[in-house]
Amino acid sequence: MNINVFSCPKILLTNVRSIRNKVDEFEATLSKYKIDLAVVTETWLNAETENLATIPGYQHFNKMRVGRKGGGVSVYSVDRLIMNHTEHHDQCNFECLWCCITIPNNIRRLKHLYVGAIYYPPAAAGAEQLVSHVIETVDRIRSANHEVPIIILVRKAPIGSSDHVSVLMKPITCLPKNDHFAVKIRPMKDSSMRQFGQWLVDYEWNNVYDLMDTNDKTVMLATTLQNAYYSNFPTELLKMRSTDHPWLTKRVKQLIKQRQKAYVKFGKSSKWKKLRNGVQKAIMDVKKSYYQDAISGLHNSDSSKWHKNVGKLCNLNQKQSFSIPGLNEKETAESINQHFADVCCQLPALDQNNLPAYLPSSQPPPEIYPGQVQRLLQSIKPKKAGHPEDLPAKLLRECAFELAPPITNVFNCALKAGTFPDRWKHATVVPVPKIKGANTCNDLRPISLTPLLARTFETFLVNWIIEDISVKLDSRQFGSRKGASTTHYLISLIDSVLKDTDASLLIEASIPEWVSLDDLDDWCKANNMLPKPSKCHVMTINFLRNASEFQPFTLNNTILECVGNLKLLGVTIQDNMKWDMHVTDIVSKASRKMFALFVMRRSRASVNDLIKVFCCYIRPILEYACPVWHGAITKKLAHKIEAVQKRALRTILGKNYISYDLALEETQLLSLAARRESLVLSFGQGLIKSALHRDMLPPCRKRKLNLRSNGGNLEVPKCKTDRYIVNLLNSK
Repeated sequence: MNINVFSCPKILLTNVRSIRNKVDEFEATLSKYKIDLAVVTETWLNAETENLATIPGYQHFNKMRVGRKGGGVSVYSVDRLIMNHTEHHDQCNFECLWCCITIPNNIRRLKHLYVGAIYYPPAAAGAEQLVSHVIETVDRIRSANHEVPIIILVRKAPIGSSDHVSVLMKPITCLPKNDHFAVKIRPMKDSSMRQFGQWLVDYEWNNVYDLMDTNDKTVMLATTLQNAYYSNFPTELLKMRSTDHPWLTKRVKQLIKQRQKAYVKFGKSSKWKKLRNGVQKAIMDVKKSYYQDAISGLHNSDSSKWHKNVGKLCNLNQKQSFSIPGLNEKETAESINQHFADVCCQLPALDQNNLPAYLPSSQPPPEIYPGQVQRLLQSIKPKKAGHPEDLPAKLLRECAFELAPPITNVFNCALKAGTFPDRWKHATVVPVPKIKGANTCNDLRPISLTPLLARTFETFLVNWIIEDISVKLDSRQFGSRKGASTTHYLISLIDSVLKDTDASLLIEASIPEWVSLDDLDDWCKANNMLPKPSKCHVMTINFLRNASEFQPFTLNNTILECVGNLKLLGVTIQDNMKWDMHVTDIVSKASRKMFALFVMRRSRASVNDLIKVFCCYIRPILEYACPVWHGAITKKLAHKIEAVQKRALRTILGKNYISYDLALEETQLLSLAARRESLVLSFGQGLIKSALHRDMLPPCRKRKLNLRSNGGNLEVPKCKTDRYIVNLLNSK
């Protein structure tokens, strides 16, 4: 092991099925591949044969199976590594062996390595208990030390006559370089803000008012503001490094550099030890000060900055990379741009001659006043992303009063001319992957960043259009409507499915009633809709004993795939109307976010801030659209969800954690089951009070009885199946 490059051990994982008669071959394997650490399962050792499995030059820890023959796990560690058996982690009835390995002569990357040797026999009972034990043990270890090496998995031949394949894990010795790069920024200094504000107060906008053409006005306004912005807010260069921690300061970098020079020149001398201790203390101090300055107390005073700093510290906002094989970055960007442009080119251009006779309107358009524009500009979020040629959103917000008159003039000119300025039609498109591991342009979704002033103008247009057509909108139109959400749509869909299956009716498709399933292809073409067959699936929901078989459905001459489950608006729906796959999905997502709690704990975060991180980033994943599925999950699934919060509280409280009930009381949190009950009740009460969604609930009873039952005032329809009874719209 080359300790001068990267001191991470080479690890072998193997199942030997009795090591007693394979000791010589096992020793030869360790020598041939220069194994530093070996984890062996199914050793079949007992108290009498344990000494027969020792290997010269290796430390050996073993845990035998209790109660019956076979099984057992062992860990072998080369003598130059310091290995300690952490017996307090092995207090369980499973075949688990936990060891802590200290790697000497490693001053930067890896100091401690925790190894868990686990053997779980096929078809054995207690799988959930074993998983819980592993999670709890890992949580305790990560709370104290969270340093993970980089490894590569390589398959090797089995040991002796064993029928199991071994796994060899090698460390990566060529680590990625710390690339330095410079970023141009325009700091929003107070002096620059005052200087720009004074320019706005003194400036006369006659160059905009005197123009008659809408496009000319828009260009003149944008050019004037852009020139003033560039002159009052000069650029600065900010040097950064891709691997820098957010808390890393220039002083800490200098101390690390001095420590490394001392190690190269003097080795582990007293001078090096002094510098090493100084670096460790400096890192602890800057972490604590960074947390106090950048995170602590900001949740109430500046929640946006709090979320930004927490995401940066915990690396919660990871961006997926995308590349096309054989193309460089510029060619990849051109390919993506062409792909998005082709989508629009497939649709026919608007023929104004085919517009209804009453268009364009003979009535003059409404007039916009500066006060209205000012209020909209002041409502812009300071961090809102805009077009590269835009003024920063913060500047538009702060100078709304001075900017309102010229902007209003451009808006009214566009309304009178009946045209949308050409400059506002340009957008910066940000491709966002739809799936993890996107590798084709079809896996990307375009997010268009249009100018902020264009969006402000569109706000007026949208409000007028909605006001005009709101009385004609379908009651089942949930998108882009106030008071409606994805939960409302999913509730309506699931209720209609369960209602029809309860009445032993077959559902053909969830499309407009006036369009049959066979005519869907023609309907899409007539309405300029271009659905992709690869993204369309057929899921049959049928609970009849003698289920009918449907003919394959085709779209664009392509047979659609029949699936047993699909994800709709973030919720996994199964053809048996059960929710085990959805619960497994949300538990997995929430568990991946648990890393944030460990990072925050290492940054000396308070318990209150740890609770806020859990409530903001982890708990919402477990509660999304819970009115859709809460009433239909089993106790086992509810316990699986609750275990995530239990694990989070164990991490938050650390040594102070005694029991789940006491932890809930100390943190003043409700159990997730109680919160779901409250959310469902609140959602139902919202339906009763909503003029838009009141018809989603059963009607009120004609005669109100003074019963203690909740929801006794609603006329609950008769149900034939338990599936429909537990649905929200029929639950009490």
